[in-house]
Amino acid sequence: MAYQFHLTREQYLDTLKLELKNQRRDPLHLLVSFLLTVVQFAWVVFLLTHAELADQTKLILALVSAALFCGTLWWNLALSSRAKRKLHAIEKAGYLYQDFTSLIRIKVDDGVLNIYGGKNKLSYDCAYLRGFSFVGEMLALVFSNGQAVHRILIPISAFGGRKEAALFAGKLEDIGAGADRDLAEAPDCVVEYISGEKDFVSDYIRGCRTAYRTSYMLTNSFLLKILLAVFLVWCVCNGSISGAVWQFSACLAAILLLSRLLIVFSPLIRLSAGKYAENLFSGAERMTFRVTVDSQYLTIASDSFCNRFSLERVSVVEKTSHALYIYLRGGIIQAIPAKASDAHSLSRCYVLLQAQAEKNKLQHKKFSVLRRRK
Repeated sequence: MAYQFHLTREQYLDTLKLELKNQRRDPLHLLVSFLLTVVQFAWVVFLLTHAELADQTKLILALVSAALFCGTLWWNLALSSRAKRKLHAIEKAGYLYQDFTSLIRIKVDDGVLNIYGGKNKLSYDCAYLRGFSFVGEMLALVFSNGQAVHRILIPISAFGGRKEAALFAGKLEDIGAGADRDLAEAPDCVVEYISGEKDFVSDYIRGCRTAYRTSYMLTNSFLLKILLAVFLVWCVCNGSISGAVWQFSACLAAILLLSRLLIVFSPLIRLSAGKYAENLFSGAERMTFRVTVDSQYLTIASDSFCNRFSLERVSVVEKTSHALYIYLRGGIIQAIPAKASDAHSLSRCYVLLQAQAEKNKLQHKKFSVLRRRK
């Protein structure tokens, strides 16, 4: 397999800007931005016009408020500047294979993806390909080896279209799978199901909310945030915190501490889930999903993406009447609807991943004990 293409700096920057724009639409980002701009600015204006404050206090409040407002506004609007900084950081770290002034060629030989871009040449073993996805008009290939994670962006026009790009990435996955293990080895479990965009959004939202009934979200840090938020609100209510400025600051801090929880259990979660589904389906009415479990990996694939995760990342598995929810370290949630899946395969998938999750917990406890002894 060999392909060649041109990739300009402007195309790369446009892709980075698209990613930043998508991040800007995240409900948590929207809530925090709203609190740090409109809410705090309106409250400070109210204090300056109605509260009896010293001139020095008013000046400090006005400066801090203006800095928060302008800084947050710049962070949301300066996508071009942020994209350029991100590209510079990628170049400095040596993760950029593109020579934007030369023809770029990619070729696969003996299970290795070779990329030639002018004076640059990089090689990636397909066994370390952990997944692919589409970002606008780019195919994104993710390679990881330990802590090192490299992402390769290739214009889908190099393959002729999105479908052909997905086939190319799928072939790389097959090559990598063959390098990792014997091709004759059958997966331990395969679950296939068909889902529409609306059903996908509903299942994803249920998965996010179900997480708060499990150890995946009910961590010590999360419980500490709840206790601290309750304590701040209690102090405001009983008068322990006096002064309008400090009361507002305490309430704002409490909201920020509980922001993720408030979003998940409010209609705002539909904004995030809807955007995620829109990018995933890319206009398709329905999609076929395939979840595979073998001795080393959990693979989640469809027409527009394929992601392979080490079983060591399985954190929690929860089965309800609606779906089987798989929670991975790193904030990744996969919902397999119960009605759309084969019951036997779904149960086997649950048993295998639940056993793996318990194994990972025991392993984590052993490592924790070792660290404490040091």
